[in-house]
Amino acid sequence: MRSHLVHRLMPVCVLAGALAFLAPAAASASLGQQCSGEAVTGQGAALLKIAEQNILDPDFNGLGNTNPAACSGSQGSGGTPAVKYTSTSSGTGLESWGANKHGAPSFASSNSFIGTEEPPNPVQKEEIEASGAPNTLLTIPILQSAIAIVVHLPTGCTATSTAAPGRLALAEKTVEKIFAGSDNVWSKITAKEGGDAFSGAACTAKILKTDKITRIVREDGAGTTAIIKKYFGLLEKKAVDGTKTWKEIAEASQNTLWPNESTVVRAKGDSGLATKVAEVPGSIGYVSLADARANGDFTPSKGGGPGTALFWAEVENRKLPSVTYADPADNGDVTAKGNSNCEDTTYTNGKKKFPPPSTSQPWNEVTTSKTETNYPICGFAFALSLTTYSSYPGTTLGEATTVNNNILYTLNAGAEGGQQELLGNDYLPLPTSATPSLNVLKIAQEGAVTVGF
Repeated sequence: MRSHLVHRLMPVCVLAGALAFLAPAAASASLGQQCSGEAVTGQGAALLKIAEQNILDPDFNGLGNTNPAACSGSQGSGGTPAVKYTSTSSGTGLESWGANKHGAPSFASSNSFIGTEEPPNPVQKEEIEASGAPNTLLTIPILQSAIAIVVHLPTGCTATSTAAPGRLALAEKTVEKIFAGSDNVWSKITAKEGGDAFSGAACTAKILKTDKITRIVREDGAGTTAIIKKYFGLLEKKAVDGTKTWKEIAEASQNTLWPNESTVVRAKGDSGLATKVAEVPGSIGYVSLADARANGDFTPSKGGGPGTALFWAEVENRKLPSVTYADPADNGDVTAKGNSNCEDTTYTNGKKKFPPPSTSQPWNEVTTSKTETNYPICGFAFALSLTTYSSYPGTTLGEATTVNNNILYTLNAGAEGGQQELLGNDYLPLPTSATPSLNVLKIAQEGAVTVGF
């Protein structure tokens, strides 16, 4: 599967084909005229907070945005229906629509779409659709994101490696063992990792052998947790938590479970997790690249980055013909924003190439592969929406129209479209491919045009 940086790599014929799938909503008899809908609010994944609140939603109504899929006052009816996003968590978002049978679901305009990196499994899909009608839930990928391993070394320690000067380069199995709680002291990270070494007058061999690595994890049902656990499931197939494997504790009610549970420290949201790692010497956590960079403590903007105790690590991405490591950012651990280093990611279901052929099917098994061209811990973020909002209580034509318009804008690959606006903001647009079954952007666009009332 090939991921295209649309501003420079997408061939003209592919781009034209992609834009063809972004016809205005006015073409649909089940919706109002483009931009004639009402204001809506979505909620869910913390990973999407920066993307939705700072980029996609403001640009949808952005003054002077001439993209035909936008609603900036010159498209369709001339309306500018606002779209807002509340950052909670993937699990909270799913449950607000009825997944896991957690309370009364709401589909009103104040909860009109769900953002998640933990797409609903078949059971959760049925639970959500129980409020409306079968086969009406859409799981629409909207972007790619790298999950960074953020590090706070023990007090007085700095690190360097030949692969990542001034930082650590971690073997894939070491990352898995750290989060399983089995490699729980700093001396387990050795020169075998990529020339890793620790220094500092207070950073003694005794400290490295006795100081425990504190695992900082999400307290809520998080999509970032699902992505990283599924990645660990590629590396370790055996049970890691009682009789459960990484794959089994990656989603739904198992999402918050961790091996050796008593030694983890929990934090709320990606930004909260990044803050907690920055506060706790001797800790390691995982957050979206955008949140790691926005936090600032792990880059030179606040005195972190290479040569300090606070940074994000490089992670092994292949073994043959030689071991190599990759950074979650395509421009490294610096202050300036870049892109998630997920270009050319091979997405699989753990066994064979993915994705599903349509957005009406479950996407919960999607993960990467053990060998990647670039960074290995990448994943999709999704927008959950409905083909027939009218089948669900509390919904309106205006709500469905705005959700349709907004997702089509998000997936637009043209100038000032959502996919272009993601570039340079620590995310990555969806993969494209000349092979239709691997063209995630096209599959997403085909699903988005079916959002209706």
